[in-house]
Amino acid sequence: MVIAGCILKCLQHGLVTTQEINELDEVVLQWNTHKIQKYRNSRAPSGRPAIMFEMPNLYEADSYLSEVPPMCLDIIEVECTRLQFPCDEDVYNVCNYIIDENLYRSSTTDPYVALQLYFNLRNKLYSLLESNN
Repeated sequence: MVIAGCILKCLQHGLVTTQEINELDEVVLQWNTHKIQKYRNSRAPSGRPAIMFEMPNLYEADSYLSEVPPMCLDIIEVECTRLQFPCDEDVYNVCNYIIDENLYRSSTTDPYVALQLYFNLRNKLYSLLESNN
């Protein structure tokens, strides 16, 4: 069952990655572009968070940005680059065959549909693995 567990982890990771990234990008956009209002009796700064972070001197604050060495950036880029397949290529292909054969909806933004797809694929993969043993 170790192999089945690995397959399920790959499958689960592949289903939620794109949707999670889109949701996080939306949160970042909303946060960086909203405006923090100025209050009469407040000493706290006001403005847009992105500008406050990038130009702290406008708000009489210190900059705590630190430069990252190019070598570290190269390592981070290699580690964080999205692969062509979200999991093992064979698992990805098998899942796509199952989706095509059973006419499952695979491209959706509804998390409940994605979860149902995950459960359907998991059950099909379990039955395929058990039939081969």
